[in-house]
Amino acid sequence: MFITGKDRTSLTVIDDLRKKTIRLKEIPSKYNISIDQAKRLSRYSKILVKTEKNLSETSLYAVKMLGVKVLQLSQLFKCEDWEGLEEILHIVDSKTRTYDLEALLLALKAKRERIEEFEKEAKKRIKALELIETSQLQDQQLMEDSQNKNALQDIKRIQKELKELRQENIKSFFEAVIATDLMSSNDFKKHGELQYKVGRWLYSKGYIVAFEFVLPNGRRADVIGFNENKEIVIIEVKTSKGNFTSDKKWIDYLPYCDSFYFCSDQWLWPNIESTSKTNDKTGAGFIFIDENSVAKVLEDRLEHKCLLEGLRNSLTFSIARTISNKVVQGH
Repeated sequence: MFITGKDRTSLTVIDDLRKKTIRLKEIPSKYNISIDQAKRLSRYSKILVKTEKNLSETSLYAVKMLGVKVLQLSQLFKCEDWEGLEEILHIVDSKTRTYDLEALLLALKAKRERIEEFEKEAKKRIKALELIETSQLQDQQLMEDSQNKNALQDIKRIQKELKELRQENIKSFFEAVIATDLMSSNDFKKHGELQYKVGRWLYSKGYIVAFEFVLPNGRRADVIGFNENKEIVIIEVKTSKGNFTSDKKWIDYLPYCDSFYFCSDQWLWPNIESTSKTNDKTGAGFIFIDENSVAKVLEDRLEHKCLLEGLRNSLTFSIARTISNKVVQGH
C-alpha cells in the first residue's frame, strides 16, 4: 500500500495516533501497512502538531498538502527553525517533489551564509575606520597646537566617512535582507534546484557528491565531489550575472580541487561568457543547465591542483563522512 499522508488510510492512522487510541506497534496489523510506513506516519503526525502550534495557517496548509514528503524538512522542525520553515513552506505547491525540498534546504543555507558574510564585511569596515579615528583623535590636540590644518582635515574626513558608513551599513543591510527575501520565490529556489541538478550530473559521471561542504579555510562549496581516482571537483552555483561578477571568493576554492566550475542557467550563458572574458574569472570552468539536464560544459583551464600533502585524502574522507552523517543522522 502506498502511503502519502493524505490518503484515507493515512488520515485514519494519524487520527488514531493523535487521539492516542492505538500504539505504534499495533498499526501494521490493523491497517495492513509496514512498520516503516507506520513510523513515517507517526513522525508526520508530530510535525502536524508542531506546525499547528508554531507556524502560520499558510504553512499548515502546505504541510497537509505535502503529506509525508514534508519529512524531508524534519531537521528544521527538530531545531525549531520556524523562520526557515515559514520561508520554505510559503514557496511549495502541489507539484513540489521530495528532491525539490532538498534543493530548497540547500538554498536556505546558502542564503543565510550570504547574509552572514555581508554582515561580517560591513562590521569589519566599520571597525577598521573606528581604529583609524581613535588613533587620529589621540593626536588631535597636538595637531591643533601646531596648526596642522591638513591633519585636522584628515580627521574630519575620517569622521564623516565613518558616520556615512554607519548610516549606509544600516540601509544597505536592510536592502540586502529585503532583496534576499524577494529572492525566496525566484533566485532562492533556483539556486537550490541548480545545486541539485548539477549534483546529479556529477554523480552520473562517477563522482561521490556532497552539498554545502565546508572546506578547511572556512569557505562553503555549493557542490563538491571526488571520483575513484580521488580527483576533486568543486562547483559554485550562480543565479544571476550580478551574483557571478561580484564573487571574489571563488579563488579560495582552487587549492582544494583539481577542477573548478561555475554553474548557471542556460539563458545566462551569453551574459556570463562575455563577462568572464573581461574579468578575473577567465579560464574557469562553466556548466550550463537547461530545464532538466546539463546543456553545455566549458572545461576548467586554470592551473591548479589539490597538492598539499595529505589534503586530498583528508578531503575525500571528510566528504564521505559528511554524506554518511546525512544518512545516519538524517541531516
